Amino acid sequence: MEKGDWERAFADLNQALTLDPTNALASETPKTTVRLRSAYEQAVASLNQFKQLFRRAAKDIDAARHDLRLPELQPTTEARSTAPEQPIEVGVPLPTATIEVTPPPSTPHESRAPDPEKDSALTEEEQSRRHRRQAVRHCRKGQIFLKEGDKNRALAAYIAAIAVDPTCAEAYRERGLIHRRALRLDEALDDFNRAIELEPSAEIYYRRGVTYAKQRIFKLAVTDFDEAIERDPNHAAAYLNRGLISMVAGMFEKAVADAERAIEIDPSIDPGTVTAWRGSQQTGPTRSGSWRFRCSYCIGTG
Repeated sequence: MEKGDWERAFADLNQALTLDPTNALASETPKTTVRLRSAYEQAVASLNQFKQLFRRAAKDIDAARHDLRLPELQPTTEARSTAPEQPIEVGVPLPTATIEVTPPPSTPHESRAPDPEKDSALTEEEQSRRHRRQAVRHCRKGQIFLKEGDKNRALAAYIAAIAVDPTCAEAYRERGLIHRRALRLDEALDDFNRAIELEPSAEIYYRRGVTYAKQRIFKLAVTDFDEAIERDPNHAAAYLNRGLISMVAGMFEKAVADAERAIEIDPSIDPGTVTAWRGSQQTGPTRSGSWRFRCSYCIGTG
């Protein structure tokens, strides 16, 4: 049995049981023999399966070598043998192959010495572009949320845009508008100031001017409205709000002139505003005029 002659072992055990049925050793040995034979057959099957997988792997390596144009493999004689496939026998060593891979020659471009400063600058530039794109996407989401009337989600979108790209002027401008409409005037001024530092425009100056006017800081409000009109002579809301401050200050002619110019630019503005202001030249700012002043901050784009 030690040599693997299972049939002869079973025959001997059966003969022993025939001669002496009470022999305990002869009774138990067949069971052990069956277990050993099963284990032996499983081991042989596993080795044969491994052999197939090994040969398949060798073919895949050859295919990869051909695709990459690598040098020929240097197998042993057994690995390149063309003999017919035979099952593996116990005690027979598996074929092995020695693989020697030589890297392909480098091109002149690949062989240049790395420039850490230049490579680092390019990486930072790429990251900056990616951050700007992400900030723009957040701003677009904020616009959608504002159209849907969801100010909280819009505010979160602009905060996310600033977190990704602290130089995104649009995010500061739109977040400042949300703060101002919620009467968080100090936060609005901080955002408008930052937006002007990054990307000054007539619209941002106008929005900051309205914020100053809400705080009753009329001198700074007029200065911002003047700057908005200088940058955009057709900014109707800046003319109208500057005229409102002039009316409250008693400068009625200037107020009427600004109102007329605003209506000329934007015919949708109520013409009754000019009539009311003209009437105030004789009576002074009326209750109606003050009401118009308070409500005017929602006129226009900001």
